Amino acid sequence: MKISDTFSIERFGLLIKQHLIHNYRMLIVSIVGFSGGLFMLLLVIQAVNQFDTWGQDAFSGTFITIFIGTALLYAGTSFPGLRTREKSYSYLLNPASVFEKFLFELISRILLFIILIPLLYWVIFNVEGIFLHAIYPKFQFTSQSFDLPFLELHVPEDSSLTYWAIAMPLAFGFMIFTLPFTGASIFMKYPLPKTLFVVAIVFFFHVFLVFFFLEILDFGKGTGNERVLGMDAEGAIKFFTTYAVIAHVVLLTAAYFKLKEREA
Repeated sequence: MKISDTFSIERFGLLIKQHLIHNYRMLIVSIVGFSGGLFMLLLVIQAVNQFDTWGQDAFSGTFITIFIGTALLYAGTSFPGLRTREKSYSYLLNPASVFEKFLFELISRILLFIILIPLLYWVIFNVEGIFLHAIYPKFQFTSQSFDLPFLELHVPEDSSLTYWAIAMPLAFGFMIFTLPFTGASIFMKYPLPKTLFVVAIVFFFHVFLVFFFLEILDFGKGTGNERVLGMDAEGAIKFFTTYAVIAHVVLLTAAYFKLKEREA
């Protein structure tokens, strides 16, 4: 069996160790820079709002905006070893399997991001609030907890839609990771702008399909306003959630095989 088709925990650990040895300075600078930039951003936003006490909406809204923006940028710079020809030779000749390299990027670019960014945001939010209150006592600081909007969907607890209604925004929300992640594996130069361009084309194509079925073919006509493309609310939620999950599988599979193709 070829090394590209295998997985070794020991070799995977060495891959992680190698990455830390070569990039620990950049990792430290990135974390410190992100924390410092976030600290200053929170100060500016509060100064613009005349140092009003932040409520849950402001806390969650700012977090979601920062999370989406940084997720797109960070996932869109995955597979940095493929960006130039010189780095590509070193990256592709690294004695690790394709799956190990792919798994490393998946963990470092998506899983760790999901864990670390909310934690950093919460820590910096509290540090900045306490600091601002210390130098400006009129500012009343109130610590906040994460309370995302999709967790407040008004679905009866005994309804079969409860879990589907939570799963659907999560499934579509993860697109901010898988789309730029896959684009970074396909496009050598300017992966994020090219990925966003392709996504825009696909999005408008889907909009056209919906318009075509609803307006031109009158699909679902006479079924009631509560129905979408002939499906009731439960069917629509399950369909779109399943569609999003399948899209994730297709995107990640495409990214893996594109990386494997480069090593062939």
